[in-house]
Amino acid sequence: SNRLPILTTPFVFSIVGAGKQIVPVEPAQIEDIRRLISSGLPIYHSPFLKAGQHVVIEGGPLRGQRGLLTRIKNTWRVVVSVDLIRQSVAVEVDREDIRVVNEG
Repeated sequence: SNRLPILTTPFVFSIVGAGKQIVPVEPAQIEDIRRLISSGLPIYHSPFLKAGQHVVIEGGPLRGQRGLLTRIKNTWRVVVSVDLIRQSVAVEVDREDIRVVNEG
């Protein structure tokens, strides 16, 4: 119930949970994170994406265009269906150039 001391701890960014309900992290997931960190490989933050999410394109010539994420092509590319002049077209964009938006 007293979150402030936790959130002011160095390197703590947030408390895992759903709304105000704290949710425990599975030990296997903690171990996966430790393995990632100790691997020495570069680690990048990436939002969790799934087909069907509404997104906005934030980079490139389609900046500002909203669309529907239709598939994740590989680690860095996604396909977004964009409604232009009442026709839907699919466009492949960099994963880092989209942001998930809350529809409704």
